Amino acid sequence: ATLPVWTLTHPGPTEQDPEPQGGVGIRFRLHKVSQTGKTFVYVEGLAQGGAAARSKQVMLNDTLVRVDGLGIGNLDQEVRQSLLRIAGPAGTWVRLGLMRKDPTGSKNDFFDVEIDLQRGVS
Repeated sequence: ATLPVWTLTHPGPTEQDPEPQGGVGIRFRLHKVSQTGKTFVYVEGLAQGGAAARSKQVMLNDTLVRVDGLGIGNLDQEVRQSLLRIAGPAGTWVRLGLMRKDPTGSKNDFFDVEIDLQRGVS
């Protein structure tokens, strides 16, 4: 089953949160494996000019595994909480841990990538 697409944007300042908020310009696709119940989070798109696109380090189909060193879990609620941690005060940094398929290896070869991105105002 395919779950909703999450685009990490955040509204501007509010009374409750007067500090400008920002994301990193990544659109994620959640995919739930029916046999195991696990949810995986894939990079589906990058916002032109966003932090992820400017870094040239985030690739389509990367799998999100950590946010600021914390594993994202694999249950729907854990995954959603992890995605919400990516957005934050504009100008601050977030570290994403991604798994990427090795293009030169066999179909089961993956490697881990750590990327620091500065949140911008979205």
